[in-house]
Amino acid sequence: MEDTRSRKELRRAVAEHEKALEQDHRRPHLTTLRMSIQDRTEPCHGGASHLHRLACGHTVHTEQVSLCRRNCTIPVTNFTPFACTLCERQKMIQFGRINYRSSSLTELILPNFPMYDQSHVPVMMRARACDIAVVTSSKHFFVPSTPEDIAAYRVNDNRRLVGLIEDVVDVAKDMGFSQTIVNGITDGLTTSVDHQYLWVNATYEQLAAVILYLSAVQAGIEQSGMLSQLSMCFGASIKGIKQLLPAVSKLLIDTSARFAIANFMRSFEKAYPAY
Repeated sequence: MEDTRSRKELRRAVAEHEKALEQDHRRPHLTTLRMSIQDRTEPCHGGASHLHRLACGHTVHTEQVSLCRRNCTIPVTNFTPFACTLCERQKMIQFGRINYRSSSLTELILPNFPMYDQSHVPVMMRARACDIAVVTSSKHFFVPSTPEDIAAYRVNDNRRLVGLIEDVVDVAKDMGFSQTIVNGITDGLTTSVDHQYLWVNATYEQLAAVILYLSAVQAGIEQSGMLSQLSMCFGASIKGIKQLLPAVSKLLIDTSARFAIANFMRSFEKAYPAY
């Protein structure tokens, strides 16, 4: 009970800091750490580091220098895995243990998730406890441990996404899309961000390029070299974009189908209440 109250208080503190930061147009300060071999914070460097990149795509941080483990990108099979808090939190959402609709990184770092419980696992088989680490650039990361830093990251990330959506709308209009399709493109981008666990390492810019390209194909206005043009427009890796195309397409079709079925069921119930 005490733990639940503490988590709720932390969540309220994050919300209060966010509200204050949103009213300030300056970029919020975020306490980041540098990835470096000297500081032993280069991910998995030499098989021992404070920072480890996991096979799931997430990154974790340990207070003491730790050896690589079974679920590092270069696995060491004799050690139990690191406990990936972000993956565990996504499972909590998936199985309804916490009422979140989004699995975006900005949601998964919030402090009001239940603790990952390993009490049922024999001690020698338990995953190694560690902290979430969020990579903010090619050479920097932060550990989301204080309400101030969590709020700063969320505000910065939201501003970046809002700015990108504005750019996407401008590009879509230049490509000749109707307002209806433009609205579908922005919905598709926010849906993809909400399902970030499906593509942990994808950037917002890659997702934007993919959704614009898929919309162009669907509208029949695809042109030769369009994918490369969109890649340059958003500064996104063409290789990453190509890998995302099938998965994002499937997500958007599945999501649209679920909405259509839900709307149909509501209409059906009104028209045929006896059923």
